[in-house]
Order: sequence, then C-alpha cells, then structure tokens
Amino acid sequence: MRMDECTDVQRQILATFKLVGSALQWWESISTAEERDVLSIQEFWVRFDRKYFPLAVYIEMRQKLINLKQEGRTVEEYEAEFTNLLNIVSNEISTEEKKIQKFIDGLTWRIRQHLLGNLSLATYSDVLNVTLLLCYDHRFHLSEGK
Repeated sequence: MRMDECTDVQRQILATFKLVGSALQWWESISTAEERDVLSIQEFWVRFDRKYFPLAVYIEMRQKLINLKQEGRTVEEYEAEFTNLLNIVSNEISTEEKKIQKFIDGLTWRIRQHLLGNLSLATYSDVLNVTLLLCYDHRFHLSEGK
C-alpha cells in the first residue's frame, strides 16, 4: 500500500509507530487506545507540535528562513538548510513560485544573476538543477560560487 492510499487514521498509526523513548511515552500517556483508533493525522500533528514544537521555536525557525542567505556556504549547504527550514515552517512558503523566489533571493549575486528572468525555470527542481550546474560549470568553482 502506498502512503497516498492510506486513510488519515492509517497515516497517524504509521507516524506514531516511529515514536520512541519519551515521545512514545508522551503519546501513550495522552491518548487512549480508542482515541488512537480514530484520531486523524492532522489532530496527531496538532498534539505533537503542541508538545515538541512550541510557538517560540516556530517563530525562530520562520525568521531563520526569512533571513536565510547563501553567504559563505556552497549551494549544497545552502539548499540543505533551506530545505530543512522549509520542512519545519512549510506553510510560510505556500506556492512553488514563492519557494523558487525565496531560494533565488538567498543565493549570492554571482549565481542569482544567471537565474533571474529565466522563464524556463518553472519548478524548484529546475532552479536547483540549473544552480548546481552553474556551480559545476567551469565558470564557477564551488569555492568561488559561495
């Protein structure tokens, strides 16, 4: 069975199956077996976030995403942090266009100037692939493309 074929309750069961240690103890202490059999994945994430992801942390991660710049990092390092922060505060960048724009805005000018106005870059994957190709091209060395 594929994940997109699962019901919300099945997704919740799969998500909670991976809990260990204190997270598992927390989950078992706040829910009864009956609740776990009917709880949606959305409600699970609300409860989980309330416990392990307080608002102050969310605000801090959102600010890090807003201020994120490539600066002294390689594109790979910048992209890894971008993706990590985006996974944490995914609702802050709600469309593919906003994701592309934020990623490009954070790149160094030397790389960004080659991407701006390129209408063939319709997806984030396109932007990332072209960016990485630019850095591997003989015009850019990773140490210079930072």
